[in-house]
Amino acid sequence: MSVLFVNGTSERGGADTDLLGVCQGLSELGVQPIVALPALGPLSRAFVDARCTVHYLDSAPVKRVRGIADVVSLVARVATAVVTLLSLLRRLRPDIIHVNSATIPAAAWAGRLAGVPVVWHLREIELITRSRVFAMLLFASLRLCADRIVAISGAVRDTLPPDLRARTVVIHHGVDTATYCWPSPGTSARARFGLRDADRVIGFVGRLSPIKGIDVLIDALNILRENDHSTRLLIVGPELGYADHVAELRARVDRLSFGDHVVFAGEVAGGADLAQVYWAIDALVLPTLVPEGLGLVLLEALACGIPVVATNHGGPVEILRDCAAARMVPPGDPPALAAALADLLPRSRDLAPIAREYAVERFGLERPAAALHALYLEILVERA
Repeated sequence: MSVLFVNGTSERGGADTDLLGVCQGLSELGVQPIVALPALGPLSRAFVDARCTVHYLDSAPVKRVRGIADVVSLVARVATAVVTLLSLLRRLRPDIIHVNSATIPAAAWAGRLAGVPVVWHLREIELITRSRVFAMLLFASLRLCADRIVAISGAVRDTLPPDLRARTVVIHHGVDTATYCWPSPGTSARARFGLRDADRVIGFVGRLSPIKGIDVLIDALNILRENDHSTRLLIVGPELGYADHVAELRARVDRLSFGDHVVFAGEVAGGADLAQVYWAIDALVLPTLVPEGLGLVLLEALACGIPVVATNHGGPVEILRDCAAARMVPPGDPPALAAALADLLPRSRDLAPIAREYAVERFGLERPAAALHALYLEILVERA
């Protein structure tokens, strides 16, 4: 079996990292993954190392439009992408085309026109709930093109109309528990970030976007510092595209007069490099202001034995529901976030084995690959 995965970015986001893990798992099950990326990027080599055939093309991801010129440009790009993907499908003749984001309708339409079964992976809540126009166009495309819909959480599935939910299967992210694991004895990851072993360190990993709630986390740190001046915050993620917001965050830190307590570490490559970030912290926080589709960083941190705090909406609610090493707080509530961290931080080491066991038992990397493999077989049997 061969599967063409169409991805809208070449960066290291949760969707991209999950796709890499799925490709690795499917390769071990005898599937030949073919991956279409828009350009060379941080994950290109990783896909090749995972025994994927990689092609580069513009799949025309849908982005925010601000006027008629943007609409015309997007329509032209989508049409061009459909033609390009049709050509690729006819040349490669994959058994399945797997669309890895709600924002890539061109790939689904190319699959339908080529007669190739379409699996459409939905990972976004915000895009579907924020724009009625986008949601209407997406739902119409799903009805016409998708043989099956995969949602990364029940929260994502529940954004769909009832008729689409009926052909949707929920498959949670898996996490590479061999990479995201206990540090080797004697490993000290804190020096890399200018942190001391005696510090209590809170971590954030992700895009430095306004919707991520990093300003709320900074305000929670300010509350924590009233009782413990050893508490520090490590912020890891790319600033690209969010320079103005990052400048506002830095100004907020300066106004609160604790610049030396907040470290902006920039982007860190995934895998072993990112595992060192988790090894350097005592708790990870995902304080998103809008519902998160799932929150892969939460699973990565848990697999490293790090307790987590997340806001109580979207996918994190279902993946953390039974985790004793996790706390849920309302979005945009610094006092509640500070209280949750005050509870977790002193017990971080005691909770480490609970966190690790939870991730390993429920979210091993083999689970989503096996579920997708079964789904592909089901679709091909139906077609036959």
